[in-house]
Amino acid sequence: MKRILTLMVVITWATGCAPQPTPLRIDRFAPMDEATCTVTDDETLIATAGTLDVAPGNTPSFIVGISISGGADFVTPAVTLNGGQVLEPENRNRPILNQVVTSYVAKPASGLKLPTSVTSRSFPLTEDGKLLTAIELISPDVATELADVVQPGDDIELTVTVEIRGYLSGNRAAVTTGPLAFPLRVIKTDPSTCTVRQPAAGQCLYPGQLSATNRSVCCEELLGASGCP
Repeated sequence: MKRILTLMVVITWATGCAPQPTPLRIDRFAPMDEATCTVTDDETLIATAGTLDVAPGNTPSFIVGISISGGADFVTPAVTLNGGQVLEPENRNRPILNQVVTSYVAKPASGLKLPTSVTSRSFPLTEDGKLLTAIELISPDVATELADVVQPGDDIELTVTVEIRGYLSGNRAAVTTGPLAFPLRVIKTDPSTCTVRQPAAGQCLYPGQLSATNRSVCCEELLGASGCP
């Protein structure tokens, strides 16, 4: 009996060392609704890329929605002894997501130092194992780096990779949604041609966050002019 329990502890410890492949996944990035400052819940609308203009300064930010699913697809057998004693019931596990890992790759690198960000945050899944929520793609360290290093005329391809991690409530094994990448074009418009900025509708987005549905954020008087994407 003692040997069986010892083996179970060893197995549980080993599976908790690294995130395990699971049904959890990030299905898509979703656009933000500028008027309501919420994630667009239309499943047919997908945010495929964006542009971040760091010219407004302060703390550059890019907020996008993520759709997580697969939390209801965990099926685990009961753990029993030879005598039939049930140590753990079947389907005892549910995913507890509590960490977001964001990593960055810039081309060209342009001397940028972009450390991976690991942030504690709760991601409460619904009863059907899903979640639609907004997430910040630019960590404070990366925001400072982009604001300080990117210059007018630079055109940087920044790949932001997001992964949500957590553990299973029953055996505490580490789990992950797996990574999903979001491409960003990072620029800095020339302040000499873009002196007056028009804020985003709803005031919920950084003034330099541009996307397919948000193209009015730039020069109030010089829309379409040089330096105004």
